[in-house]
Formats: sequence, structure tokens, C-alpha cells
Amino acid sequence: MKPDIFLQTISDIINITYKVSFSGANATLKHSSGDEIKLNKQGKFLCLSFDNVKNHFPFFNMKEENLCKISDYYIFYPKQDQFFVFIIELKTTNPTGAMKQVRAGYEFCKYICQTAKRLHNYPQNIDIQYRGLVLSKKTYSGGSKPDNFYQTDPLATELQHQHLPEKQSINLEILAY
Repeated sequence: MKPDIFLQTISDIINITYKVSFSGANATLKHSSGDEIKLNKQGKFLCLSFDNVKNHFPFFNMKEENLCKISDYYIFYPKQDQFFVFIIELKTTNPTGAMKQVRAGYEFCKYICQTAKRLHNYPQNIDIQYRGLVLSKKTYSGGSKPDNFYQTDPLATELQHQHLPEKQSINLEILAY
């Protein structure tokens, strides 16, 4: 199955309320601080955000700490014969706890992709790559600077993640490897 067809299938099953629309060719993610991060990309993609939803999972007990936290943005991005799912968490200065949200977002995105496959009888051989991106303004000193490559998550082996210093733009084409 072609990744661009899979993208359309996912777009078809998602409620329009959660789709982030962009004007013209400009695609920007908005941080709660008001900062904007430009997305550099080629081709089609789908961006989702659930920030305006009070209760993401009404069937869960909201009193359970961290149970209903998810990431800020989800980008579904076909590139050649692969399908990338970017789980993006934007933090101001302290990225502590961000990976819990990225892992929850990963499980959520797996469910979306599996649902699309199941509803349309797609073969299981589509190459889906899950990438967690934590962007923050945290400054680093010494050897604690974030890596410029993906690391496999020990709790979710299909998820590769990296912490990036928050920039004014990110390039999906470069991050899709």
C-alpha cells in the first residue's frame, strides 16, 4: 500500500475538529507561550491537536495522575515508501515528564494507524515509523546537550525519540529517516 493512500485513509477517519488547518503553504505549530515553530516539509501531511479538548479519554478516571496526558501535536507524514508519525511535545524550559506524554501519544497513534488498517483491510506490511520529538528552550552546558540523532525508547521499542532545542522551524523531510 502506498503511504499517501494510507494518509488519506487516516484523514478520512479523524473528526475534523482535531485537524489543524494551515493557511496557504505556511504550516506553523503554536506553543502555549505564543511562540510559533514553522514546519518545513514536502508534500501532503496531516496534523492533529487535542489541546482544546478538556477530557481526551472520558472512559478513564481523571483522578489518576498522568493517565490522560497526551502530546501537543501529531503529524502523519508519508515519505516515499515509508509512513512517519511525529509525536511532538512542546515544552518551555523544563522537558521533565515530556517522554511520558510522548509515550502516551505513541500508543494513541498506534491505535489510529491500526484502526485505519483494520477498517480498510490494509495489509500489515506498511512501513510505519514512529518518531517522538521533544522541543524545549532549555539551555545546556557541558556534556548534557541533547543528541542530534534518534534513540530507541526502552519502554516502547518501535518509538524513536530525540530532544531538540526549540527553533523557529523544524524540517520534517530531514527528521524523516
